[in-house]
Amino acid sequence: MRPSLRIIIPLIVVAVLVSLGAWLFLRYQATDTEENEQTTISSQTDIVDQIDIESLPTERYSPTEDESDRDNDGIPAEEEEKLGTSDLRSDTDSDGLTDKVEIEKWHTDPTKKDTDGDGYADLFEIMNGYNPSGEGALQQ
Repeated sequence: MRPSLRIIIPLIVVAVLVSLGAWLFLRYQATDTEENEQTTISSQTDIVDQIDIESLPTERYSPTEDESDRDNDGIPAEEEEKLGTSDLRSDTDSDGLTDKVEIEKWHTDPTKKDTDGDGYADLFEIMNGYNPSGEGALQQ
């Protein structure tokens, strides 16, 4: 084989591979752009009446004579053990609602910051008029 062909053939192969790579790259970019242009996003938002802050629980629990209630939340230690709540903290899940209020008023899980698992803390949902135990607005 002639020395000039030893140089020309590899150059042609490299040129073909570079051209193929550039063509694939440009084709991918064009497809990606077309997909982005066709994407539509719905921006519809439901407006919900805000809950009156005055109606939120404001009751505080004063220390009790019952020594079995170490966190003074009104739930005896024996019951807290059954419920899985902390007998040292009145708000086991730190969501801003005391365990007793969660159990008696809102019927939410005092061990979960977000009872219904929708990504919003129970107190946040209540303050914004949503049901902390499931879908929809609060039923008042």
